[in-house]
Amino acid sequence: MTAVKLACTDGHAMQETLPGAVLRRIMTRKIETVQEETVMPAKKLSDPEIAALLPKVKGWSVVNSKLHREFTCKDFVTAFGNMTRVALVAESLNHHPEWFNVWNKVVIDLTTHSVKGISDYDFVLAENINEIFGA
Repeated sequence: MTAVKLACTDGHAMQETLPGAVLRRIMTRKIETVQEETVMPAKKLSDPEIAALLPKVKGWSVVNSKLHREFTCKDFVTAFGNMTRVALVAESLNHHPEWFNVWNKVVIDLTTHSVKGISDYDFVLAENINEIFGA
């Protein structure tokens, strides 16, 4: 077990004790990122293009004009660890998910606000998310 100090936004700190294996799993998973110079402008996809790409992102569907997927992890630490890894990839892509988390459940919606719909960026991020969640 390893003691971890967590800083809160209100200035307080709290200490949690986590198994070393959990910390290694959270902190050491390799994440592929895209360099900023290679990022192209988002391209809004047509309905036929979306339908053609959906089979390539296992488990994703279109709900309310957004790519949608729900993940169930073994526990909160795994769910939050995966969300943290997704956040790092999303930041590197400058493309951020809409998401919701309760304990071991993570619900993710992807859309590209700049094109007012689903873009190629959403499919790139969905592929990365599937890899991170082991789907």
